[in-house]
Amino acid sequence: MIAVGDLGPQRAHAAETAEQVRRFVRENAGTANLRLSEVARSLDWSPRQLRLALHQAGTTYREVRQDETLRIARDLLTRNGPHAMAVGEVAVRCGFTRTWFSEAFKARYGETPREYQKRVWAVYGGSTAASTAESGTGSGRLGDPVPTFRAK
Repeated sequence: MIAVGDLGPQRAHAAETAEQVRRFVRENAGTANLRLSEVARSLDWSPRQLRLALHQAGTTYREVRQDETLRIARDLLTRNGPHAMAVGEVAVRCGFTRTWFSEAFKARYGETPREYQKRVWAVYGGSTAASTAESGTGSGRLGDPVPTFRAK
C-alpha cells in the first residue's frame, strides 16, 4: 500500500514513461507522425495520460520532442565529406525554420549550428566518433541513411 504523499513509485514510472517517449521520438523521427496523440497511441496511452506522466517526470512532450530533434540535428551537423549537410538543410530536415533552429540550437548547446559544425569538423573531421564523443550516446546512428524529417 502506498502511503498518502508517497510519490516515489509514481515518479519512477513517470521517468520511465518519459524515456519511452524519448526513445520513440529518436527512433521514429522522419518516419512517423510525431504528434502527441500519435505517440500516445503508439505507446498505448491516451494523450491526457501521457501529458500527465510527462508532467510528473518534470517535462512536457514539446520539450522532449525538441530535445531529441535537436540531438538528431547535432548528429547530422557532424557529417563531413560526401554526407555533409548545410545548416539550412539540417534545419529543414528536422522540421525547423532556419532562424528558429539556430536560436534553439544556441540556447541548448551554447553555440550556433554553424559554429558547432566548424568546431567539430576542425577537431574530429566530422567522423562517427565525433558524434559519439559529442552526444555521449554511442548510438551509431550517424552511419544510418540520412532520414527525411517532416515539417511541424
